[in-house]
Amino acid sequence: MPMSKISKVFLFTVVSGCFWLLLRYLKGGEQTMALIATTLIVRGKMTFAEVLDSLKDKVHQMLGDLDMGELAE
Repeated sequence: MPMSKISKVFLFTVVSGCFWLLLRYLKGGEQTMALIATTLIVRGKMTFAEVLDSLKDKVHQMLGDLDMGELAE
């Protein structure tokens, strides 16, 4: 059964809204990602060199706050 024009517009609106909400949610996720990377480094599952460049400053700061700054070298 083909979709009507109204159904297509409604579907587009819903998908666009969900995409916007997802982007808005993920934008604030840098702090969480830095915390996860820091935890993995402390546990020895990841190295500082493997951290995304955009997160390195935050991860370096977090490691310093934990007195583990040597892991960021």
